[in-house]
Amino acid sequence: MSMYVQFLEAALEAGADSAPTTTSAALAELRRCRRVLDTATNTHVGGQDTSAALADQLAYDVALMATARSVAITCDPRDFDRPQLQREELEQALEAKGVQLAYETPESEMSQ
Repeated sequence: MSMYVQFLEAALEAGADSAPTTTSAALAELRRCRRVLDTATNTHVGGQDTSAALADQLAYDVALMATARSVAITCDPRDFDRPQLQREELEQALEAKGVQLAYETPESEMSQ
């Protein structure tokens, strides 16, 4: 079991009491985490931001799993040995169920 899987399991356990209870709440949290992750990807540079980048990824994966589970998609943190691949699989499974993962960016909000 990879260290990332251990961190993810701990994050899931720590947040179990505050997990979203509806699909719309889970999706809202997922979109928020995705915005943070997208923004952070462009700003985290160097080793000093490694822990912040890890925290952002864990938060996104916890929200992704909560959203997937809210629409009856089975997922397990142990499948995150290769996190990017598992993210892509769950995102595709959500989209196949009609869940829109896209969020409004500030630029797209301004152009409306």
